[in-house]
Amino acid sequence: LQNRIENYSSGFDALNYRAKPIEEIIPKKDTNIIFEYNEKLTYAFNSLPKNVSETFIQKDGYYVIFREVKVEGYQPVKFRKVVHDWGGKYYFRNGVSITGLQF
Repeated sequence: LQNRIENYSSGFDALNYRAKPIEEIIPKKDTNIIFEYNEKLTYAFNSLPKNVSETFIQKDGYYVIFREVKVEGYQPVKFRKVVHDWGGKYYFRNGVSITGLQF
């Protein structure tokens, strides 16, 4: 497990080292517009009333976290995270596999 953590960390650090700041990729005037839209979208989403419920279930060799997000006017979104004792982690949104960041 420690070896996995060290390899993951070193790989992640290598990706970050090679990554360029957004200012070097996109012109300054465009980054300002992107950040402005991002702030507006974030504010709009945060202003929506929503409810989040979470359930935790322990089973033999793994556990499951069920999360349901209800936003008024929309169908509820059902998330599921499965974590195995051996270290495997799987994430789902409405039954479709997603990444950990999306969870």
